[in-house]
Amino acid sequence: MVAHTGGPAILNDLAKHLDLDDGVLHHSWDSLDQVGNLGGASVIDVLDRTYTTPPAPGQTGLLIGFGPGFSGSAAKVTWVA
Repeated sequence: MVAHTGGPAILNDLAKHLDLDDGVLHHSWDSLDQVGNLGGASVIDVLDRTYTTPPAPGQTGLLIGFGPGFSGSAAKVTWVA
């Protein structure tokens, strides 16, 4: 999963409400810890980190972004080698 860093509350709620296994959001947590919330560019940093340990070809997932005033968007994605 590639998720905008948003902040600790957003990442915790995302994991809780999507019933995600521990570690699924590790790139988002690492990005938040190391560079903070970069606004819209956060999801690009998380995507770049995902390339270091990519999912298996054909695996599907979500790319999720969050915006001000609480807005959000998501896209179902398929990893292609």
